[in-house]
This record gives sequence, C-alpha cells and structure tokens, in this order.
Amino acid sequence: MKIKNLAPYITSISALILMILLIEVLFRSLSPNCLASFKQEQIYIYNPIIGFMTKPNTTGLLNSYLETNYFINTNNLGFRDEKIEPKKNKKRIIILGDSIVWGWAVDQPDIFTEILEKELLNNTEIINLGIMGSGTTHQFMYFKEFAKNYDFDIVIVIFFTGNDFIDNMRRTGFRPNYVLDKSGNLELIPAYLNYSNVDESHYKYPFSIEAHMFLSDTSCFYNCFF
Repeated sequence: MKIKNLAPYITSISALILMILLIEVLFRSLSPNCLASFKQEQIYIYNPIIGFMTKPNTTGLLNSYLETNYFINTNNLGFRDEKIEPKKNKKRIIILGDSIVWGWAVDQPDIFTEILEKELLNNTEIINLGIMGSGTTHQFMYFKEFAKNYDFDIVIVIFFTGNDFIDNMRRTGFRPNYVLDKSGNLELIPAYLNYSNVDESHYKYPFSIEAHMFLSDTSCFYNCFF
C-alpha cells in the first residue's frame, strides 16, 4: 500500500489521539485529585469477625466512584486514625459506627472525630473505630475483641437510621450477620463469600488487570468510568 493511501488512516488516528489527550486535560482540570492510589475493592482485607475491613497502614488517594477522590490513612488496626497506643493520662473516647464514622468521601483531617479531638485540645483522646458497611452488631463484636487489648473511658455508638436497621438484619456477600440464639447470645451467620479467597479477578474490568491498573494510575478520564 502506498504512503499516500495511508494518509487518511494516519490523519484519523492522529485526530483520535489528539481528542483523547484533550479530554484527559479537561478531566484533570475539572478534577485535580482524579488519579487515585486505590480502587475501593483494593483497600479491604478479610476479618473473621466482621467479614472484611480496611487494610492496616494504608495511605493514599481513594477512588470512591461516585464521589470525589479523597485521602485516607489507616493505622495499625486498619482504622482512619493515628496508631493506637496504650492508654496514657488522657481520657479516651471510643466512637463506633459505619461509613459516617469511617469518613466516607472525606479527607482525613475533615473526619468529624479528628475535628472533635482538636476541639477538646489535649484533654481527651478520640479513637475512630468506624467500619464501612457495618451494622451495630458487627461493631459490637469487633469492639469486644478490641476491648481485650485497649483501655478506654467512654464508648459512643453512632447509629444511622438510614440503613443500620437493615445492616443488623441481613448478611451481604462479604459481610456476615449475627442473630440471638436461645440463650440470648449473638450467633454468627457466615457471609456468602470469604474475602480471603477473593483476588483481582473477582472484579470486572474492560481490559486485563494490568491494563486496568496502568490506566487507573495515569488517566483521569478512565477513572471517572471504571
């Protein structure tokens, strides 16, 4: 094929590449934080008590799909707080809850537990034990294990009427449920799926996993849709 016959194809391909670059520039200008460090499914780890929770010692921008990407930093236990040390002379308040306490779509300094601790100055330590997608039964069962290793003074439970009733009565794919047995104790109803057996192939991407990760790290346009 002569070079002259290739000209229309070269022109079309060049125009397409230019259009993609212009769209990418537009998306980056509209959303400066669009290049996330993690997708939602990449920040979780299996937990035998509550099914799954956020990975410990995770730092970076989280792609929250429908919300603006936001910065997360998890501690040694996987919560969005500083490393939990043995209790000192300060009063220690534990706050339990779901994604509201965890800080969904909120940068680390803007989580209400962080703001509350600053307002209380140096007199009180606030520990955020928010677990995304959990009900109060999950929070209670996790807290029983937490309390074996850490001292505290006050426990506050944040209950969201929008979904916590439902979260306490159902089990989802990766989240177990707890029901009262005849003795009045909470009995575990296992989740349908075990997060420890799930890898990247569980999630549906338009390309290979390698291509998905590359585009996720380099393209704002791609991150807005996948």
